[in-house]
This record gives sequence, C-alpha cells and structure tokens, in this order.
Amino acid sequence: MSPALHQALLRTRSDTMARTLYRELQRQGFTHEQVIELSAALISQVNEDLMQAEGPGEHSREL
Repeated sequence: MSPALHQALLRTRSDTMARTLYRELQRQGFTHEQVIELSAALISQVNEDLMQAEGPGEHSREL
C-alpha cells in the first residue's frame, strides 16, 4: 500500500470516528459547548501523553 493511500485511509477512518462520536454525543444531549469542552479535554490528554513520551526538555514538535 502506498503511503498516500495509507494516509487517505487513516483520514477517512478518523473522519468516520469523529462523525460517529459527534452523533452519539448529540443523542446523549450534549450541547455544542459541551462537545467543544470534550474536544479540548481530548487534545489536552494527547498533549500530556506526547510530553511524557518525549521526556523532560525534549520538544521535537510544537502542538
């Protein structure tokens, strides 16, 4: 599989997951503001994980 095709498949999977999660949150009664808060919390969690994986003083990428 070519790298471009692989990236396209990952993007499609991510889009599908995002749409599915968003629809489920709507069904559960989440407001737009709550969805945004959840999104920010998810990004924060990923950022923490990346920072721990890099170790102290290592900042190979800015988020």
